[in-house]
Amino acid sequence: MVEQTDKIVEGARILLTVLGINTCVIAIETNKPDAIGAMSEAVAARPADGMDISVAALSVKYPTGSEKQLIQAITGRKVPAMALPSAVAWWFTTSLPPRRCTMR
Repeated sequence: MVEQTDKIVEGARILLTVLGINTCVIAIETNKPDAIGAMSEAVAARPADGMDISVAALSVKYPTGSEKQLIQAITGRKVPAMALPSAVAWWFTTSLPPRRCTMR
């Protein structure tokens, strides 16, 4: 997360372009201040180009690793039981560090 921030930000920009959306939140737990700082610098160093990429510091809380829990922690929106994240209009992936939530 600290060593490849530029690649992560570029990957987020590619996903935003491919998916036709403009908002991305890169969420990092507060116990990783170096990663939060490095990622914030990498985001600030890139021109916006109509994309809203931000870094959110999440409190360290177990469990917060599942898709629905992360969506609630970042957005405040709760995904209803037996519903998909698209029910609250969010696309989400945990496939690449750090976790990202992106609004449709």
